Amino acid sequence: MVDKTELKTKQILLEPLWKMRSEFKYFAQNPPSGYEFIFDETPNERLARRLSKKDYAYTMLHFLDNILPIELAKPYYERFRKLPAGTDLTYAILHPVFRKKSWVMDMRLEHPELLIGGEKTFARWKWLIKSTLLSGYCKKIIFELEAGKNAFRESFQWPDLENKMEVVHSSVPKKHFVKTCSHKKVKLLFVNSANINSASHLNMHGGLAILKAFLILRQKYNNVELVMRSGMPQEIKKEFGQQPGITIYDEIIPWAELDREFKSSDIFVYPTNVTPSIVFLDAMSYELPIVTTDIWGNPEIVANNKTGILVHHPTAQKFTDGFIVHFDSTEFKKVIAVPPVQLIDDLVNKLSFLIEKPELRRQMGKEGRWEIEHGSFSLEKRNEKLRRILDGATE
Repeated sequence: MVDKTELKTKQILLEPLWKMRSEFKYFAQNPPSGYEFIFDETPNERLARRLSKKDYAYTMLHFLDNILPIELAKPYYERFRKLPAGTDLTYAILHPVFRKKSWVMDMRLEHPELLIGGEKTFARWKWLIKSTLLSGYCKKIIFELEAGKNAFRESFQWPDLENKMEVVHSSVPKKHFVKTCSHKKVKLLFVNSANINSASHLNMHGGLAILKAFLILRQKYNNVELVMRSGMPQEIKKEFGQQPGITIYDEIIPWAELDREFKSSDIFVYPTNVTPSIVFLDAMSYELPIVTTDIWGNPEIVANNKTGILVHHPTAQKFTDGFIVHFDSTEFKKVIAVPPVQLIDDLVNKLSFLIEKPELRRQMGKEGRWEIEHGSFSLEKRNEKLRRILDGATE
């Protein structure tokens, strides 16, 4: 006789919903065997979700964090919140849980100080989360990459957390299409975000660097084009928006339209100053080779000369300390405002190399797509690791 308790589907509460990026919808709809993800969205979270797509929300949050860490205040206040009936575990996205119930925390690719706010706020308040992270209720701390795990370790320096830290790669849906390429043109694609229109993030992710590099490339190759989907400061749009070969979408467009841009592109270019959470995986799923910088966790996602090409970031060491990135530093702000000339030159050289080698582009794209469908970034591999973690956290 089959034990009925073995057939019970365990319920995992995802919170908070306003921090859920698009990839969460995918994995929430495809949980590990024996598990179900549930949601309990509050009116406050619906409001926060809408605000999180606006530039002014980031400015306001940064200002408030200097007074009171909102990122901590919300979960601390919700420690009295009653969980939905049947909840076996809370899966917290980028925040600690103060309830005396079992939980795991997913750090995504964010840096540790974002649990509380900026670096100064983090230094002032991190004592508050120490006890809850070290408590028996916190079962695991999950990271997308080893770089994130290392940054967490270096920031907290609490050896007792070591056995709670696990790396689980993200995944994106498989794309059901046959890749075709035009032999008349080479299209470069830069996607800052599909659903957030923050102009302030453009330069953080290398938008200005690729625009400057493209003007040089266009002088060498009259068949090269650049499509950019990103919020954009008006002065940058005015300077580059009318240049031949550049198409800018500075408003959110329907996914079907963005899907067509991914499918019809030849190279995904993203000379970022930080590691993005999911856009590299999206590009790989569309069979696109990636050209990006060698900073932080990028080499863990983009295998150099296999699924793309890494461009050396010449000044990254000025705003990094080990795996800790100092986003509030003067050097980081300088690099964002004025991309290093050496970075732009190297970007032009690496892109030129791929532009002139269509067969290599195709091979790299196929390698990347394989990683999404069968390799280390597949849903199957993710769920295999995640199920082991959830089993241990709910036993």
